[in-house]
Amino acid sequence: MDPGYGKIRKIYAAGGVKSVSAPMDEQGVIPGKIQNADVLHCSPSHHFPTGLVTPVSRRMELLSWAGDSRWIIEDDYDSEFRFDAHPMPAMQALDRAGRVIYMNTFSKSIAPSIRISYMVLPPDLMAEFQSRLGFYSCTVPSFEQYTLARFLSRGYFEKHINRVRKLYKNRRNLVISCLNRCPFAEKLTILEQDAGLHFLLKVDTVLTDAELTAGLARAGVRVQALSEFDHDSGEDQKCLVINYSGIREDSLEQAMDAIKKIM
Repeated sequence: MDPGYGKIRKIYAAGGVKSVSAPMDEQGVIPGKIQNADVLHCSPSHHFPTGLVTPVSRRMELLSWAGDSRWIIEDDYDSEFRFDAHPMPAMQALDRAGRVIYMNTFSKSIAPSIRISYMVLPPDLMAEFQSRLGFYSCTVPSFEQYTLARFLSRGYFEKHINRVRKLYKNRRNLVISCLNRCPFAEKLTILEQDAGLHFLLKVDTVLTDAELTAGLARAGVRVQALSEFDHDSGEDQKCLVINYSGIREDSLEQAMDAIKKIM
């Protein structure tokens, strides 16, 4: 997708797979614009970096696009963090034709160091996967796998997610409150959909995206511009990707001062 997470494109290229950008609108990927693709890799629950959440109606359109000959890889990397809205059903749960490959990771929900991800494959594809790739050894130690399995089966994961969701919601609200109360708030527009661990910040400035991010970096605030994820044009959009999951509350004033100095 464009804009999109660049590493995915690099991984496919390393495997000899040709990839093209999937055009998007305010609801996510546009089915009618991806007719020349056999596989769609998307993140309908919370697209990175735009933060878009694909509604059920568009998800059904994408499933119709897949039909019985195409595949959809549903990358659900931070779907657990939906704060002020009802949970959205995964495309894999809506799939009746067995065309969705569901992927997720515990890196966001538990810790990056756990390095455990998983796939949910349609039954027919699972049999083919075992036949062709079953000889590979899992790189995750058995101890971590059994520990995580018990963590899940005894209900601890759900309790953990509820605690962490509350933590991140409070942190998000604090960051947004600081932005809304700062002296230059009229030059900022917050774009977010109550989901995931990042949002977009539109900045009214004469600076280019490169100048804006470089100025913040010199002040110790590391952020990326939305244009950095645009593979085709990369045009300045005066929009920053704010990942608040690792922000320390005692550093918020420093960040506000840094933004103020370069505005």
